[in-house]
Amino acid sequence: MFFRSNLCVLAVALTMVGTTPAVSDETYLAQTDQVEITFWESVKDSADPAELKAYLAAYPDGKFAALARIRIERLENSKAEAPVDGEAEAAALPPVSPTDLGVLSIAPLNEATRAEYGVDEAATGVVVTEVVADDATTPVDVKVGDLVTEIDGAPVATPEEAVALVSAGKASKRRVAVFSVVSDGAEPRFAVIAFADLNVTAPQAAADAAAEPAPSAALETGERLAVPVRLKGYTDNEGRERGRLGVQISSVSELLGEAIGIETQDGALILDVIADGAGEAAGLKVADIVLAIDGRKVAGMADLVNIIQSYSPGAEIEVTVWRGEKGAETIIDLTKRLAESGNGQAAFELGGRYSNGNLVEKDEATAARYYRMGAEAGHPAAMTAYGYVLALGTGVAKNQPESVEWYRKAANAGDMGGVYQLAHAHDYGLGVTQDRAEATRWYRKAADAGNQYAMNRLGIFYEQGWGVGQDAAEAARWFQAASDKGHAESANRIGSAYFSGVGVPTDEAKGVAFFRKSAELGNGWGMFNLAMSLYNGNGVERDRQQAAKWVIEGLRKAGPGLAESVFEKSKTYDVATRKWLQRVLRNAGAYTGRIDGIFGPKVKQALEAVARQG
Repeated sequence: MFFRSNLCVLAVALTMVGTTPAVSDETYLAQTDQVEITFWESVKDSADPAELKAYLAAYPDGKFAALARIRIERLENSKAEAPVDGEAEAAALPPVSPTDLGVLSIAPLNEATRAEYGVDEAATGVVVTEVVADDATTPVDVKVGDLVTEIDGAPVATPEEAVALVSAGKASKRRVAVFSVVSDGAEPRFAVIAFADLNVTAPQAAADAAAEPAPSAALETGERLAVPVRLKGYTDNEGRERGRLGVQISSVSELLGEAIGIETQDGALILDVIADGAGEAAGLKVADIVLAIDGRKVAGMADLVNIIQSYSPGAEIEVTVWRGEKGAETIIDLTKRLAESGNGQAAFELGGRYSNGNLVEKDEATAARYYRMGAEAGHPAAMTAYGYVLALGTGVAKNQPESVEWYRKAANAGDMGGVYQLAHAHDYGLGVTQDRAEATRWYRKAADAGNQYAMNRLGIFYEQGWGVGQDAAEAARWFQAASDKGHAESANRIGSAYFSGVGVPTDEAKGVAFFRKSAELGNGWGMFNLAMSLYNGNGVERDRQQAAKWVIEGLRKAGPGLAESVFEKSKTYDVATRKWLQRVLRNAGAYTGRIDGIFGPKVKQALEAVARQG
């Protein structure tokens, strides 16, 4: 009677910055409020939990609330320790543009140079790419390939920090700094260096360097504006009147915040202004960054939602925004300059913007180019993203073997999206020979780090005996673990296990509880199994009205696969059950035949018609 769901992978889950072309193994309900859809579309692929939490704050019982909670937990768990198996491919020097310190040129430490110099994931510093041959200034104890980790006792993690430390407090054209240098596996040593003039003056030098991560180019400027807004409103699910600004927003990345001079993670970036909303009437624009409401600092995207909702409809507020001279073009130009100077995070963010059409026209080829740029600069999430577009042939020639190499680099650099994608490639033989034992190894790494999608897949492997010995109890354990993380398909599977007593003791009440969880998380197979439990009163009080509702919802959600399974399994139902299903389909406007309990072509067509409505 109960359906575990089809065994094909519904999608591939990527763990990185929101702007990645990720595909979830959830599908979305088609009919819902358009404003909610617009909000959800802006955050659904984000790698920042705050953006998803902002959606939940606005729509705690929304159509996508369960999915948002799943992704928040997945993202927060993705910060766990990354796999280190496999060998990272090394390059002689990082493939990025160096930063000039006068007598030295330096570049960021990335995945390639970590492998080349044998330093672990926790190491920070910048790599010396050139030493100027000047007898008066050349530091004899520093050479190309050294890893600079300190300047005057202060840690250095990026070229921008190095520029700021060298420039700070500069009293003359020469500055002596002490570097802790790690090279060729030796113990740290120190060198005294007389730096050439960097053409900056104290005490402004450090501030200039921190505000300009791309030292070779001046950034466009912007201004702060106070915009009066009269809020519109809406009624939430609990009947409360809430204020609404009428804009689609995302968080401000650390990169962008530093570049335009606002504190990290502060503000909310406007991606779209909703027609006829309060923001449009007040003159708010795409690419404005909301910094404060009535003088109250906006500490991020979720904070903005909470502040606005604390006002009643009709309230008059003052919205402080930062607005670039050229609007969205200012932000895009700024990010391009950073990307082209070797900043992998900037390249990754641009890839996401062009992939999703955020602040720019959607352009998959340009997205792929920037993902590659970020990947080659050593950005782990960009490696996964570039591997993904290569696997699909999105904006670039399809090349699954190359995609696997990028997944492997990303996995070895600690990106959990890369770990999962590498497992998936071995699972299905995409770019490599199918090897489910190897897929198991990588799925297990992701699962041990808390990845619910990998947990679900491991459960299926143990259930079917793919790459591991068949073990119903171990399958149930992984389904339970994934369900606890909020994985909808696993909730359905563990529910089926409790009904059948396979791998766990028989317990229909527990089974129904898991079916309900699966249904509420949006899984169509779980919806149908809940419907049949409610119809028969198995493990739950009988409620045929609710059962009928879940039948239709399940078919719409799961689609043709469930429709076909219901029709095929109908011969195992008694006549009364088949008649009831015919009436449910008739009430949904899909069936016009007789209520006779005979499942013929008309019933099949009705099931398929409802399934297509999803």
